[in-house]
Amino acid sequence: MSKAKLPPESEVVSWLKQIIENEELLESITGQEVITSLTDTVIQEHFLPCFGIDYISRRASAEAADFVLSRLSLLEIISINTSISLTTGEVLRPDILCFNPETKTLVVFEVKRASETERQTVTELAGYEQELRNMLPFLGGFDVCFVVVAADWSTLLVHAVGSMNAWSGKQCLALKLTNDDAGFGLVAHLPEAWHLTGSTNLPVEALP
Repeated sequence: MSKAKLPPESEVVSWLKQIIENEELLESITGQEVITSLTDTVIQEHFLPCFGIDYISRRASAEAADFVLSRLSLLEIISINTSISLTTGEVLRPDILCFNPETKTLVVFEVKRASETERQTVTELAGYEQELRNMLPFLGGFDVCFVVVAADWSTLLVHAVGSMNAWSGKQCLALKLTNDDAGFGLVAHLPEAWHLTGSTNLPVEALP
């Protein structure tokens, strides 16, 4: 999908709002079996990782994705594109903020359309989480989940979200947005915290 055909973020947010309210979000996400197969593999008794850093990165993102997916049912929308900042003049505006009353979990949805905003992703999500903890100081480490929706997952965005899961211990689900004649779609995406760059001689999978 070319960048010229990308829909406005407001259109994507409206679609997400609709499928959340209709309890269709979880069933709209394809590729969940990839996440499940990875989480099932690493708990095997005789499993040996092929490469340490790659194993840690992929395992963390798979476990985080699996955790967030289990929190995407029975969501209640708290706010849409509304600032949650307690400070006058400061804007912290998650695209969609939801609450799961069954698991007592907050779920923050962030839609990324423009590549120039990719560097802000982690900063924005960290700001949302800190402000939620300011309002609800007894939130645990697993009580705030993130869902990042993007049509184009560049290396920069992949590393940002992968690092959140692998090194910062966050729970973030990466979703790739598709758009065709049938409408919008969501595909589970597995980000990695690192990637071999700057080498013209080694194949991408050489080290693993």
